[in-house]
Formats: sequence, C-alpha cells, structure tokens
Amino acid sequence: MAQISLLLSLPILSLFLFLFPLSYSQTLPINVWPKPTTISWPIPRATPLSPSFKILSPYTNHHLHSAVARYTGLLLSENYHPIVPPTVNLSSSPPLRSLTLSISDLSSPLQHGVDESYSLSIPSSTGLANLTAVTVWGAMRGLETFSQLSWGSDPPVIAADVYIADRPIFPYRGVLVDTSRNYYPVEDIMRTIEAMGANKLNVFHWHITDSHSFPIVLPSEPELAQKGSYGPGMRYTPEDVKAIVEFGMSHGVRVLPEIDTPAIKGQETTQSPTERAYSVAQECLDRLSIAVGGNTIVPVASELLPAYLSAPEWQKHHAALITLAQIAEGCSKVMIKNLEQVVNMVLNSFQDPHPRVRWAAINAIGQLSTDLGPDLQVQYHQRAHAASAVLNFSENCTPDILTPYLDGIVSKLLVLLQNGKQMVQEGALTALASVADSSQEQFQKYYDAVMPYLKAIFMNATDKSKRMVRAKSMECISLVGMAVGKEKFREDAKQVMEVLMTLQGSQMETDDPITSYMLQSAQLKPDVTITSADSDEEIDESDDDRYYDTYLPFLLEACNDENVDVRQAAVYGVGVCAEFGGSVFRPLVGEALSRLNNVIRHPDALHSDNVMAYDNAVSALGKICQFHRDSIDAAQVVPAWLSCLPIKGDLIEAKVVHDQLCSMVERSDKELLGPNNQYLPKIISVFAEMENGLIFDMESSNDASYHEWFTLVYMKNVARASSSISREWKQMLKIMAFSCNRRIISDYREWHLCNEKMEGANFDF
Repeated sequence: MAQISLLLSLPILSLFLFLFPLSYSQTLPINVWPKPTTISWPIPRATPLSPSFKILSPYTNHHLHSAVARYTGLLLSENYHPIVPPTVNLSSSPPLRSLTLSISDLSSPLQHGVDESYSLSIPSSTGLANLTAVTVWGAMRGLETFSQLSWGSDPPVIAADVYIADRPIFPYRGVLVDTSRNYYPVEDIMRTIEAMGANKLNVFHWHITDSHSFPIVLPSEPELAQKGSYGPGMRYTPEDVKAIVEFGMSHGVRVLPEIDTPAIKGQETTQSPTERAYSVAQECLDRLSIAVGGNTIVPVASELLPAYLSAPEWQKHHAALITLAQIAEGCSKVMIKNLEQVVNMVLNSFQDPHPRVRWAAINAIGQLSTDLGPDLQVQYHQRAHAASAVLNFSENCTPDILTPYLDGIVSKLLVLLQNGKQMVQEGALTALASVADSSQEQFQKYYDAVMPYLKAIFMNATDKSKRMVRAKSMECISLVGMAVGKEKFREDAKQVMEVLMTLQGSQMETDDPITSYMLQSAQLKPDVTITSADSDEEIDESDDDRYYDTYLPFLLEACNDENVDVRQAAVYGVGVCAEFGGSVFRPLVGEALSRLNNVIRHPDALHSDNVMAYDNAVSALGKICQFHRDSIDAAQVVPAWLSCLPIKGDLIEAKVVHDQLCSMVERSDKELLGPNNQYLPKIISVFAEMENGLIFDMESSNDASYHEWFTLVYMKNVARASSSISREWKQMLKIMAFSCNRRIISDYREWHLCNEKMEGANFDF
C-alpha cells in the first residue's frame, strides 16, 4: 500500500512543473518546489539554525497550530542532505532564531479561490525571519517553502539574504483518488494528502462510492456499507472521514468527497455477501482475460474447466460454464483455434439434470456466439442451433446457415410468445426479431403464422406494466416487415400505423419505450409503401398525406428530445422523409432545417454521447440539399452542410454522406464548389481526412473498391477544376492523390489523363 501511495504522489511532481511561472532566470544553488513567482538571492549564502529555533505564531487557529508544530519539528530533525551540496557562503552572523508569522485574515475558509499568496524574508544579520500572508492557507504554503530552504545537520543551515514572493496561478490544484474501485486504508490516504501538502496542492477529490462498492458507513443506512463494501475491513467510518478531513485541513488540502447515491449503484444493495462475491468474480474474470490475453488464460482454463465439469457438484459445472462465457471476449483469438473443445464443453451440459447448469450452458452459447462469431456459427451451426440462445447466435448468421433450422426455431418461439410471463415474452420477441432480420426473405413462409401473434401482443399490451412488451413487439413487427418486403407487409402495416397514430395523438409518458420504436416505424414507411415513379402501381396518395401529416410533426418535435437515442432516430427519420416524401415533405423543409441545425450546432454535438445523432442530422441535411434544392437557399445551406464533413461516428451514414459529396463533385455542383471554387480547400481537406483512414477500413475488400472508385472520381474532378485553381493547389492535389492511392490504382491511363490537364511535377509510379 505504501508503494501505491507513492505512485499516487509521483504525478504531482510532473504536474507542478507547469503550475507556477518563473520570473527569474538565474541558476540557484538550492531548488524550491514548485518554483516561486519571484525569488531574489543576489549573493547565495546560508546561516545556521539555532538549536532553540522557533516559529512564532500569535494565532489560535488550530489548523495553523498543527502546521507550525509539524514544520518546527521537520526543520530541526529532518537532517536533509542534498546529493550535490549547495555552493553557498556560510554567514558569520548569529544563527537564525525565529520565523515570525503575520496573517491579516484568519477567518477565510479553505475554498475555491482563497488567497494563498505569501512573502518570505530571511536576512542574515538579525537572526529573525518574517513570513507574511493574507490567509492561514498562504502561510502554510510559505512554511513549506521555508522548510525547503533548509538542509544539513549539526546544525542545519538555511538560505540567508533571500526574499521570495509567491502565489499560485491555478486556484484548483488537485488529485482524484477513487476508493469505490480500489480500497485504500486511511493511513495511505493521509500519506497521499501529506505528499499533496508538500507539493502545495489544495484539493483532494475523494471519489468514495460508485457502482463497484459503497465503502462509507452511513449511520442512518448501515446496510449500504455492510452489503456494498468489498469486506468488513474495507469501510470508512464517520470517525475515519472526520480524521481525513481534519488531516487535510492541517496540510492546506481541502477534502472534496463524492458520494454517488445508492440509486445509481450497479449492484443491488439487497445482495447477500455470496451473491456480491459472485458478481465481483464475474467482472474480475472478464477484466483479467482482456488484460492478460488468451495465450495466458486459455492454457490454465483448459486444465481446470474439464475437471470442474466432471466433478459431482452441480455448482462446479455452473462455475465452469460461467467462466467460459466470461473469458471469451478477452481470449477470442485463442479460443477460436480450439473451437471443438470449447463447443463440446458447453453442448454436453445441455442435458445436465440441474436447471441452473442448463441455464449456464445456454448463456455460454449465447456469449460465445457473440464473442467467437461468425466462426462458431459457420463451423458448428448443425450442433449449436439446439441452444435457446437464438438472439446472439442468429446475429452473425447468414440466411443460408439459418434457413434449415427456421421451422424448429420459429415454432418454439411462437410457443414462448404465448407464455404468460412477461420476461419470457420479451425475450421471445427480441429473438424472433433477430431471426427475421437474419433470414430476410426466407422468413416469408412464417409470416402468416407469426404476424397475428405480434399484432395481438402489440394491440393488447396497454397496461403500464407491459410497456416494454408493447415496445418490443413494435420492434419485432418492424423487422419482420422489412424482412418479408412491402408487398407482404402492406396490409398489416396499415393496421399497425393506425394504432401508432392513435398512440401519437395520446398523452404518452416521457419514459415510455414505445417512443423510440414509433420513430423507427416512421422510418420504415417509405420502404414499404412508396413506389417508384415509373411503377404502374396505384398509390394511395391520401394515405401518404395522412402518414406524413401525422408523423412528420412527431419526428420534428423528437429531433430535440433529451434522450440521445430518440434524437438520433428522429433525425434519421427526417432524412428518410426528405428522400422519399416528395411534395408532401416540401412545406416542412424550413422547420426541418431549423430542427437539424439545433442538433448540429449544439455545443456538445460532437461529444461521444451525441455524435451519432450529429452524424445522422448531417446526413438528413444532405438529403434535403439533394432532394429539395429548390426549397432552400442552396448558396447558404450547401456550404453549411459541407462545413460539417467529414462525419466519423456512424460509419453507415458516413458512406452515404461521402458518396453524396463525391457525386456532387463529379457533376461540379456550383453551390458546393462556390464562387471561384472558394470551397475547394474544404472539399480537399474532407477528402484528405477520408483518405487518411478516418472513415474507411482499407482491410475490407468492399471498402478498398469503394476507395478506388472514390480516388478516380476525385482525380477526374481535380482535372476539371484545373483551369480555375492555382498552381500551388494543383501541386498539392497531385501529391495527395499519389501518396494516398499508389497502392490501389491500376488504371494508370486515368492518372496520366489527369496529369496532362494539371501543371506540376511528374510522378514515377
């Protein structure tokens, strides 16, 4: 633990290299840490400390009193000997007898922005030194500086004829310690605070509790620590907390506690110690396997797990299967090489007499299907399909793998849909949606049997307690509809839309999960009801008008919802409506632009939590530019869209958006290029970022071909623009094209055609 505390204090040394500015350039024979704002020591000399040296403080502040006693003892007993002794002249004047403190404000609390300035004067002639500060906390900083000017023993000496004036430039200088994830004893916390005081830091941010543990004892709720801490010896009592706070104040360090409320704890406080240990062990296995890797973990697991599975106790069977599931993510590369052994261990447990072991086997197959897919699905689908972990297994399945087992899977899921337990229904709906999504048109033969059940659940689950069932049934209906196609889904889609329109017109609670699924259904309609302009099919225009009249206001309102997932779904839906809505969408283009602008221009739009909504909003804006150019001020909106590129979070939308950009460049879109090609530098910078691998994964053959096509389009349009751009731009464009694409361009003639139209140096391929 002492080593841990030392590690906690080491970053302080590096941090403070930058916290205090220097106003002098002389090289001093002794260093003060952190270096003061102003120091004057024209003739380096030192004077002895008197054996009766005292720090004179006429004040009653008990925190200051503690600091004075500490520094007095330190000065007289530390016996600090620098590796390189300072080169100074020893004064013949009398020894330094005292340091007198002068403080003008004794009442200022240790809070953010408190004055911590001080001045220190140590003459050599009088034997008396003076420390002046505005507050107690500034005096503590001065005492630390004074102690650093002393060295040696028998007797110790101190710098003389020196004057220092100092103040911190940052009011918050702190260290955060998280005791929820890693328990530290009280003495180690105090040792860390002591190191902070020696480095003139002033805030100890103590993250006491979080989802991992609740180690602080609250007298009003003692069970929180009893069931939420790592163990009986890993708790902080009220006395411990008080002692840490007082210790910090005596060192000029404010303790800032962070106590997350039990409501956000990941583990239920009703867990028994055994259940808590089980959860911790699962997390440890997962983290250990990721950190150490399969080459280390798998050999050990291969030796231990078979022994556990052959033991007579069901608990050992259960533990082995849970372990296998937990280590799969971190050991996937090695486990894939030993799939036969791994799969056998799990499948042999499907017939275990104990239900918890059978559950663990099903859970393991589901986890392995995610972590070891699609290799597991391709090699072992004939055996693994027997598992009930349909959701995870089917996600990485192609239709040809899944089709032979659809009869059995769908029939069993239909039985589960009729189960009276809500959790079972929710799981069956999610699994059925995944199966439909993976099997696509192969699911058509089951449509007539499945859809009546789905509609019945959706229309009858009106009770508040069944909101999640209704939402999941909506998701399942949507994915089934997309799988079977618009012709098959058309009539049922109208019935579902009627219900959704009714729901949209009612007062739904803000946390109702059906909201996000309604947004998804709004995105589906163009795919299932809008036909090609060249089609002879009759289109029910009134139905379309009603659809857009009902859903577009709902989508636009949801664009600025507080829930980021709802925002993302809404702006994506706006983009779909912009693409397929035609004249029905046109009257709402202005409001759509306003809503999208709010998402794009939000100060935190590019935060990791919001970037997916941002990318979808940019994509929707591009579709408005593409399909409703005559309804917007294109000279303003198109450059605004360009300024948002490239997008990097949603890779699916990124390809759509950058494909659109290439098409616009290819046809020399005048609003995109701008007057006199003024936006060409921005276009080039977008291309450069895309080429530098921020968007496309070049290990994918599909992306490579897309990349090649993109490159040729890029060069052809550079050539077209050559008559109106400068020689410097042409040269840069050629270098970019050469450096980014030398590996994949096979059509050299295309390059030479471009080269003939552009000035500059020739490049030898």
